[in-house]
Amino acid sequence: MAVKYILEVSSQKEQDWLVEIDFPDYDGEPIHLIGDRNPIIIAWDGGTNDNPFDNHIIQQSATFKVYDDNVDVEEFQLIDDGSVKCRVYLDGQLKHQGFIISDGIQAIDSGVPEIVTIKSIDGLELLDGQKFSWNNYGDITVNGQQSDGRCPMNAIRVCLYRVMDNILPIRWSSSIKSEQYPTDDMLAGRNQIFTDDKMFRYSDNSPKWFLENILKTAHCWLYQRDGYWWIENRLDVIRNGGIFNGYEITTSTINQVATGISIDMNTDDLAMDFVDGDQYWIVKKPLGGVNVVYEDTTNENNVVPNGEFDILGSPFADWDFSYLPSGSGTPLLERYSPAIDGREGNSLYMKWADVSGESWARVSFDGDIPLDANILFKNVVFGFDFMPLKNFPYYGSGEKKGQINWDSHPFRVRVGYTMQGETLYMNEFGWWHRAAVGGAWLTMTVGQPGANRINYMFGGNPMKGDVVVISIKTTGGYTGTFTVNYTASEADEGNMTVFLSNLRNTISSEYPGWTVATPSGTTWVSIIDPSVDMSDNDSMLTSGGSGMNPDGSINISVDSMKIGDVARISFTGKGGSNMIKMPDPGLLPNVSSVVGKLKIEFYVKEGQGYVIDNVYFKTDDNHDKYELRGYGVKSGVEDTTVGISSGFSGHLWSSYGNGYQYTNLAMLWNAYGGYPASLTELYGSAILDWRNRPSKIFEGSIDKIVQCGDFLDIKGIKYVVLNSSTVSEGVSRITAFEASLNPNFYLVTHKGTMDKGETEN
Repeated sequence: MAVKYILEVSSQKEQDWLVEIDFPDYDGEPIHLIGDRNPIIIAWDGGTNDNPFDNHIIQQSATFKVYDDNVDVEEFQLIDDGSVKCRVYLDGQLKHQGFIISDGIQAIDSGVPEIVTIKSIDGLELLDGQKFSWNNYGDITVNGQQSDGRCPMNAIRVCLYRVMDNILPIRWSSSIKSEQYPTDDMLAGRNQIFTDDKMFRYSDNSPKWFLENILKTAHCWLYQRDGYWWIENRLDVIRNGGIFNGYEITTSTINQVATGISIDMNTDDLAMDFVDGDQYWIVKKPLGGVNVVYEDTTNENNVVPNGEFDILGSPFADWDFSYLPSGSGTPLLERYSPAIDGREGNSLYMKWADVSGESWARVSFDGDIPLDANILFKNVVFGFDFMPLKNFPYYGSGEKKGQINWDSHPFRVRVGYTMQGETLYMNEFGWWHRAAVGGAWLTMTVGQPGANRINYMFGGNPMKGDVVVISIKTTGGYTGTFTVNYTASEADEGNMTVFLSNLRNTISSEYPGWTVATPSGTTWVSIIDPSVDMSDNDSMLTSGGSGMNPDGSINISVDSMKIGDVARISFTGKGGSNMIKMPDPGLLPNVSSVVGKLKIEFYVKEGQGYVIDNVYFKTDDNHDKYELRGYGVKSGVEDTTVGISSGFSGHLWSSYGNGYQYTNLAMLWNAYGGYPASLTELYGSAILDWRNRPSKIFEGSIDKIVQCGDFLDIKGIKYVVLNSSTVSEGVSRITAFEASLNPNFYLVTHKGTMDKGETEN
């Protein structure tokens, strides 16, 4: 690609402009264009709503008005967007680099030279309709700390370099720090985004969307200026009095070390340079509050990673054995094709060699996945497809011939969720309970060796919450039905001696006429009354053993199922509800906690083989919502969203985190010396810090070149540029927003979008 057209302009202020336009496959001498009066305009577009937070991407364009006698107008009309590059220099410094677009170019046949308007854009709008995919860009070292290859800065570089092909060095600033890596740079540190590409599988968002949402939670604005891409945390620059403190990297995509920079963006008082008499000010009303919603990306709310087994690995990504017993050979995981639901693709085949034994292996997704059941995901549905293939016992004759005999419980699944200091397991009815202490539930059987004596014989291990109901009918000396209820306490747990003592004491205190004893060497409670005849009246024990094995697993059976049949297994909540209510872990604690983790495991027995597919554990369609309000402020409330942020739950593929198992570790961040919070909340706080009091907006013409990024002084008040349009004679028409912060403490309500009501001012 070579330069085909050149436009050279010298302004009355003795500023020399040069425009170069490259065309593919051109190899001739440059053609000199003849410009109209004041032929060059450089513009930055920050939107029309006079709100700096409306557009975090500030697009730059360059427009040229030239006579058509040296221009092949049709050639310009037929170009493909992004194929013809353009550069604009002022006194040798690059001011714009972009692409010529064909929009609005007119060919006029009047017989005399006519003005043609040619426009070049920086390419950011061309990112719409494109697809994002990672490239293996090198790490960036900032202050001695090497970044991860999938840091946000590399995602930004993929958008600007690989997708858009507008390659310029980058300057950036952002003082936000994560609690996980408190010394790392936010954009070029160890915190990752889109670690395993699921974000791109479940999202069709464009690279421009990715850029916009990375910038939002970094409190940054992207624009092109002076031959660089600038990523500016404007709140930092305002706090620093107009000084841009940050870093700079070259266009190299291999490993490199960032250079620290400190650049003064301040201007002199521009009131001395007013021109054209068109200056005016308006006031933007303050905000009393802001609602920020994290519009996360999920796989249709399915918590299970790769539950459809569409992402291949060894044999599938994310899945492996979570437990392997010793000896008896090694079980295998294989791809089963075609998928058992009839679609193209694969299912997961778990099988063990043809050996006999009672050992069980367990298969699950890698690690545990964080799940916020405290605020967001309180109700779920769980299910999967299942096809037995080998060594499931079946009936050899009779009406059930060929059907699987489930009496030996050959198929088991375990669903666990960690609470404060314990793990609860889901039973077949959708209730949650701890696994048995010591591997055995408390059991109770009733024996009656004589007319006036009943023995209640216990086995296993008592657990807190076990309920014993003893009911006895008497005849003879006195007649009636007598009932004792006892609930095992924490002191009883795992201690049969203490449990029996407390149970005896409870019975004796309610019915002191009975003799209550534990015969030596037994775990019985014997109740004796020689004055009456006694009979048990359906005494009962309620323990965790209802609908669950001692290790927390569930026995699953399917009526009339045969080897090779496919069943869709689904679990419903209590009372026949479709949704299973999750246990509330309480307020999820700091980032290092293991509380709030989900694990789903499939058991496979020695000699057994079966196939699973479409494993789902789907949550409510709920999203983080932060409502921030100023104390006692009655101003309006603004709604906004972020699409990339930090959150607790691992199935939010748009969240920061070094893998779905670790998103909770990347949840909390710190901005400007405040308290740790999610990036969603911090974005709302940043908006209010800037917008919680009236702000001046200036518009007018300045007899100077004013660029995006300038920290303007106009009559003693500081402003940032929202829009600027500069002609080649060096006059700029600008829209600028007052650069003044009022940091404060806010009333913050964290809720889900499904929660009703809204915080009042």
